[in-house]
Amino acid sequence: MPLSAGTRIGRYVVEASLGVGGMGEVYRARDPDALARFEREAKAVAALSHPNILAIHEFASANDVVYAVAELLEGP
Repeated sequence: MPLSAGTRIGRYVVEASLGVGGMGEVYRARDPDALARFEREAKAVAALSHPNILAIHEFASANDVVYAVAELLEGP
């Protein structure tokens, strides 16, 4: 049974069909909760202070790009 764009499967929303074969169908989908999870995790890490944890300085978005600014760690 083909799925149409906008169909929700678990936490994913189908965007398009990519192909159909003898064993199944392949779809492009997105995780609508991914951004919220990314933000929660970035904020949780930013609240931590430990030498073995990468410091997060900022979490923001600009021009439809969501990003986290982290400290630069150099080494092997």
